Amino acid sequence: MVLVVSHGHYGAGSVVVLTGAGLVLWGVGRAKAQARVLEAPVVLACSLVNLAILTAGNQMIYAREVEPLKGVRLALIVTVFTTVLALVGASQREVLSRFRGARWLPAVFVGVAVIAMLVGKALVIRASPTPFIDVWTSSVSAVDHILAGKNPYAQQYADIYAGAYNYKPGMPYGPSFLLWSTLWAKVFGGQHDVRVGLLIAEGVLTLTLGALTYRRTKDLALGGAVALVWATNPIGLFVLEQSWVDPLLMAALALCVLALQERRLALAGVALGFAFAVKTYAIVAVGLIGLWVLRAEGLKGARRFVIGAAATAGAFLLPFVAMDASAFWNSMFGLWADQAPRADALTLVALRGEAEGVQGHEALRALYGPFTMLTLLLSAGAAAWVWWRAGRSLPRLSWGLAAVHVWFFLFARQAFCNYYYYALVFLALAAASWPERAKAPAT
Repeated sequence: MVLVVSHGHYGAGSVVVLTGAGLVLWGVGRAKAQARVLEAPVVLACSLVNLAILTAGNQMIYAREVEPLKGVRLALIVTVFTTVLALVGASQREVLSRFRGARWLPAVFVGVAVIAMLVGKALVIRASPTPFIDVWTSSVSAVDHILAGKNPYAQQYADIYAGAYNYKPGMPYGPSFLLWSTLWAKVFGGQHDVRVGLLIAEGVLTLTLGALTYRRTKDLALGGAVALVWATNPIGLFVLEQSWVDPLLMAALALCVLALQERRLALAGVALGFAFAVKTYAIVAVGLIGLWVLRAEGLKGARRFVIGAAATAGAFLLPFVAMDASAFWNSMFGLWADQAPRADALTLVALRGEAEGVQGHEALRALYGPFTMLTLLLSAGAAAWVWWRAGRSLPRLSWGLAAVHVWFFLFARQAFCNYYYYALVFLALAAASWPERAKAPAT
């Protein structure tokens, strides 16, 4: 709700609510786990709540009234209608079981709802063809540079904000995102809109969440319901419109968790290596998941995992390092390290700045010192929690990752809608993988 109302921009109330959410997540993460089984009707009801929030008058996306927006609304209507039918069917399984083939109807309706939602997201790209955000302009330019045979990390990028945010434009996203986007830009052509690749990543993420549940429960309707509850996330359309790269990172991490659930450790490492090469702050999840694998699977299992991760990350990163190590380092880390705190971010330093009447990005920098120490303490505490408290439980690890990321972003110099959207995926992973089944042999 905070993200729907604020679209990720600062408000004292929003930061306070997020802080409360962080405390709740931390408290629940310390509690003893309860083996409660998800039920399809409950999850489908949550999807209807999502759809109600999405259609309750809040601005879904920034695009104005255009023809494709009518298609988005039609897709939402189809999603609502089929979700209601799925809910009725899932609630009356005993009745449906009396009729041959009818027991599959809830799963069929859920499948149609998921497809309709993904079609609606695709139409968002048409409804908002040129979003005014540097993520989109810089990413499209980077893809153009790659297709022209140039190093995207050594190029100049336009500052569409004309200095308003006191930062140097560049390409802060990793090679796996750029090469993934270039692949789909090459396939579909046009203006090389990177959101096509992100839409596909959203589809992969949605299906992976459903697969996590289905592989554990063998309940197709429940797996579809879990996929649908993510697809109907009320802020999802806006995240895609703004071309934030997080869905690709989230899809890779979800595939990693699915592989870990199946104890396919080498494949899990490949997925994690891909995630590491998407975006800088992936290092938090990558480090904690790697530590969990070492604790849960021992040195032998961790070795296969690390080889897969290192080989994949190296395959994406090393060619660009070899081309121009200085340019790559400055783009991926230097620009980030030089950023001043933002007064319009959903962070505690922005809240402190407002409380103390401090204005301007550079003035906020002077207030940031304590948050650096808090971030370091959070990192140490998270590592200790993974080692001593998470055990062998993937749902518990996922829940802990959600809590860690909420606090990590609250302590950050800047955090916007996509940051907390990213944190939400760990709650979805916790739900999709709970309760756990018996461990299969590691491969």
